[in-house]
Amino acid sequence: MNTQTEPDPTGGELDLSAARHGAAHAIAHLHFGVSFGSIGLSHSGWCEVIDPVLTADAQTSARIALAGPCMDLAVDLIEDEGGEPIVLPWLESWRDDVVNQADGYRADMLAARGGVANEAAWALAFCRVNFGLIDEAAILLVAAATNVEYVTFAAQINGRTLAVGPGELEAAYDEFAGGLLSLDVIDEAVIEHLANEVAR
Repeated sequence: MNTQTEPDPTGGELDLSAARHGAAHAIAHLHFGVSFGSIGLSHSGWCEVIDPVLTADAQTSARIALAGPCMDLAVDLIEDEGGEPIVLPWLESWRDDVVNQADGYRADMLAARGGVANEAAWALAFCRVNFGLIDEAAILLVAAATNVEYVTFAAQINGRTLAVGPGELEAAYDEFAGGLLSLDVIDEAVIEHLANEVAR
């Protein structure tokens, strides 16, 4: 199973896997008309959308937050050679990151704010139908010598995203069919984590 790969913080270089993750988030922002400051290496060394504009719409926020993790899952599904199960181990790792890891996918799961069960299938379908565009954006990010500003990124990508159709959404739901309980468990872990943060 692939996981987020943290680039070498001393070299400041971005690999394609990490760039795809960040590009999926950024393209989901554009799809919903939500701007951000830039995309690229953050202070933590991850490929992230930096200074995103927050949206009050919970569904949109969850879909944007899940685009990165679902892009990583989509790559794994494409590379699948029919061996070990893929989806359930991913879902287990997402939950484990919420509970036990300060990094990994915790930030993305928390940003979904309990919307994983409802929006993961849409995010996976979105990444599949826009896979080529996300790849193109990832290559742009890898080639850039610095973080790419929103205006520059939008000039090349905006208006090119494809909508998720009923067939793509149904196929994505089928991928998660054996993991519905696991999706709910992720949301429960997120809600508990957020509640504990408020209580502190």
